[in-house]
Amino acid sequence: MPEKEPYKDRTVSWFPGHMHKGEKRLAQEIQSTDIVLEVRDARLPLQSGNPRIGKLIGTRSRLVLFNKSSLAHPQATRDWENYFGSTELPYLFIDADGKKALNLIFPKIRDLAAPLLDRFAKRGMRPPPVRLMIVGMPNVGKSTLINRLIRERRLPTAPTPGVTRGINWVSLKGRYLLMDSPGIMLPRIDSDKLAHMLGWIGTIRDTILGQEQMALSLLEYLLENDPRPFLAHYRLSSEEIATPSQALAAVSRSRGRLCTGGGPDLHEGAVCLLDDFRAGNLGRHTLERPFKP
Repeated sequence: MPEKEPYKDRTVSWFPGHMHKGEKRLAQEIQSTDIVLEVRDARLPLQSGNPRIGKLIGTRSRLVLFNKSSLAHPQATRDWENYFGSTELPYLFIDADGKKALNLIFPKIRDLAAPLLDRFAKRGMRPPPVRLMIVGMPNVGKSTLINRLIRERRLPTAPTPGVTRGINWVSLKGRYLLMDSPGIMLPRIDSDKLAHMLGWIGTIRDTILGQEQMALSLLEYLLENDPRPFLAHYRLSSEEIATPSQALAAVSRSRGRLCTGGGPDLHEGAVCLLDDFRAGNLGRHTLERPFKP
């Protein structure tokens, strides 16, 4: 494989049956939803948003939550905050598994719900629970967010996409109804580079693109940007990693992932690399930069 061409010229398609059914059900449920909480990945603020979800939301109130912000590059996050601050889109950069998330989210929800609650108050009526729908692509942290909001671990979570399979409504203190939904993936991704970036953050299953192929494309990105956290984590020198292939072999040896005979096990090395990147062990990375809105 050429060292500078880790991407293959192809269209990636991954749209399991449960996602298709979930999208149809979501389209029905959204008709009775008051506020949509769209969860994206802070490392890929635009491309981790699914345009199909935007079409389903329509003109309903929406709060975009850029999750896993502690894994994103701080300066890039500030740039993105300036970008979204110049738009009318309500947003927050959060970590759904952190305690601060609730202190940030609920004031925004109350602001968005205020016009609805005022209409009931003017009629002298007690408002029903505000219906909140949580949507997003796979593995952006929707179920983790719900578990934080309800302060319990009711919904299954995992570091792989496709865990949530159905539609679930959860009551929150009688004031809100929260709905989790299956991650809705793009049926087709025409850019192989985008497919790889979505794979790096775990939105696409590793087996779709292949761990070794994703690891090589990720290593090219790391080597071209800031390789220092990568080198420090695996205790490597720059002389050992002149190319992505050399770097992957070095990672495999560094982690003791060896084949029979002592050669590097590139598959196991690729798995280690992807896990370390997703855990933030290779530095904080934002994979796209904002443009002028």
